[in-house]
Amino acid sequence: AEITLSTTEHQTPGHVSGDSGQCQVSPLVTMEDVKHYLNTKPDMDQYLLQVKTSSSTNRRGVRRLLCCLLSPPSLPPHLRPTARQVQATALIPFCNDDPVHLTMLHTIYRQLTCTILNCPRYGSHWEQIGFQGTDPSTDLRGVGLLGLVHVIYLVTTPEMLPFCHDVY
Repeated sequence: AEITLSTTEHQTPGHVSGDSGQCQVSPLVTMEDVKHYLNTKPDMDQYLLQVKTSSSTNRRGVRRLLCCLLSPPSLPPHLRPTARQVQATALIPFCNDDPVHLTMLHTIYRQLTCTILNCPRYGSHWEQIGFQGTDPSTDLRGVGLLGLVHVIYLVTTPEMLPFCHDVY
């Protein structure tokens, strides 16, 4: 899916010469960009089909009473599609060929380190910001793209960014 990434005033897409030769500078991704990407992702239906929906089938008598007392309250019907989309987002694996996925990683790194240049896809710099190894995608195997979406929210929300810098 094609998306247009938002740019901030002080950043210009292109190439900048540095000590290591040519370094790519790309715009930062925003939560609006991520929402648009997920809402227009052509293969999202395949992930939505994998999401299991809970149904209250054959609950009678004491079992029904226990479910009412011990289960969390059910989600209002108008929020159920959103909950399914969040669950489906966790099923989307990280893809090196998807520019949005890579831009999400670059945004996280640049926001935490306050740099304007993109970093290499692999390297020890990922460990410096909290990933377990030199390839951040290995940390996303269990949570899929949802893990990146959560961190993108934290590093792109102005109220949350100071907290992120304190934790970093």
